[in-house]
Amino acid sequence: MTSPTAKAERIRDRYDAFLSYKHGSGSGFALLLQRSIQRHAKVFISRSRRVFRDEDYISAGSDLPETILTALDRSGFLILLASPEAARSQWVQSELKSWCEELGRARQLIIIVTDGTLSVDAARRTIDWDTTSALPRSLERHLDYLPCMST
Repeated sequence: MTSPTAKAERIRDRYDAFLSYKHGSGSGFALLLQRSIQRHAKVFISRSRRVFRDEDYISAGSDLPETILTALDRSGFLILLASPEAARSQWVQSELKSWCEELGRARQLIIIVTDGTLSVDAARRTIDWDTTSALPRSLERHLDYLPCMST
């Protein structure tokens, strides 16, 4: 088992991505996604991608908020595993607030819908917030566009 000191040392490094998800319902998929990103990226770019998943770093007595804030600051992208449960999670909302408001990185947000809906207003080319259940409404002011859209 890795010591808390060794875990803290690893956080000082940069991360390619930070996974934000609701623990419990999203934990299994988060672990699979993390491993897949690390394994498959290595095939194409000769090195494993570094992905922060908080369950790899949390230990009894650790300062979770500081660990999370440090990892967010040192990550290139935030991957949100979007679901109604994640949208209601105070931890996920806090991570998104730090990412979008404090760090100003809304354009480096990747959304993967794992449950619920993310509805699109095709005419306005925006998210239809009234019928979307997988995202917290607090993202509305940061996502006034469609992050990715195929035609």
